[in-house]
Amino acid sequence: MGKKTCKAAVFERVGKPIEIKEFEVPQELEPGAALCRVTLSTICGSDLHTITGRRTEPTPLILGHEIVGGLVALGDGLTKDGFGNKLQVGDRVHLEGDMIGKFVRHLLYDRGDVRAGGQEQ
Repeated sequence: MGKKTCKAAVFERVGKPIEIKEFEVPQELEPGAALCRVTLSTICGSDLHTITGRRTEPTPLILGHEIVGGLVALGDGLTKDGFGNKLQVGDRVHLEGDMIGKFVRHLLYDRGDVRAGGQEQ
């Protein structure tokens, strides 16, 4: 079986159109990490400031920092969210701002209609 990939809209610099690029999905997760299939992500005023050059961020950059999705995999040791609730593959999660890529323990979740593999029911 081939490697799994995903797509994301990537911002590289002011004046250059955002491009859809393909990325390899990690096959293994480091301890404490989570893999989330993104269902939606918002673009806020800060992102618009970045696109227009009024704010500077390291690039390339995937814009959007308010994300809803489903847990696809959990790294060793990641068992609970920031409130002490048990996490499991298939949980719907909401990630915001500085939490993304830093402290997965702050995941907020709403057990709902997302199942293993990120497929919505």
